Amino acid sequence: MAFDHYTDAYTQRIKLAGGVAAPGPGHMRERITMIGQIELTSTEQELASKIEFVLDHRMDHEQVIENGERAAKLMQMLLKRKAIPEQRLAYLNDPEYNPGRGSSSRLEPFLRNAGGIEAVVRHPHFLPYLHYFIYGADLPAPLKQEFQQKAADYWVKPGDLAKSAKQLVRKYDLERPPLNYRLKDAFYQLALDCGCDEGTSRWVRDAVMKVK
Repeated sequence: MAFDHYTDAYTQRIKLAGGVAAPGPGHMRERITMIGQIELTSTEQELASKIEFVLDHRMDHEQVIENGERAAKLMQMLLKRKAIPEQRLAYLNDPEYNPGRGSSSRLEPFLRNAGGIEAVVRHPHFLPYLHYFIYGADLPAPLKQEFQQKAADYWVKPGDLAKSAKQLVRKYDLERPPLNYRLKDAFYQLALDCGCDEGTSRWVRDAVMKVK
């Protein structure tokens, strides 16, 4: 399942496909509906069903390698038909969408450490990104719906959404940071999927970090 014939376009697509405007806090969004699971072709759906997005410690090395090959093949398919929403790609490849991590995107150190784009998409640590690209933020569906209803109010302020996020963490009794270190980014992803600009999404993320 090599990418040899597609490497250049593949790398350019994943690194440069962002292009999402990032106005300052207070300017909310153009869309008011939440982006959920993306539509998959029958071939993609079959492939996704065979991917272990959370690796079982009982999997042997060969099974991990095969899982990575399936993930890489699916990622290639999605990029080729431009099926991944731009803000989800920006989460990976745009430095502006990587709050608190300096001036680099999430993809840049990944590329350096893995040795190239083809190694990245086969790496077990890439699986959470692929899961997000397909299914959206890894949060309970009712919580996502409640947050979307709040975000759908055109006049809602960033502070209101941040407060709502904190309330939802408590309401659904989610494990808090620092034990659940991914929670803040899951809410950041959710805000982006609800059409919030990067600045507002960052407010939401920062609020979740402070929930006691």
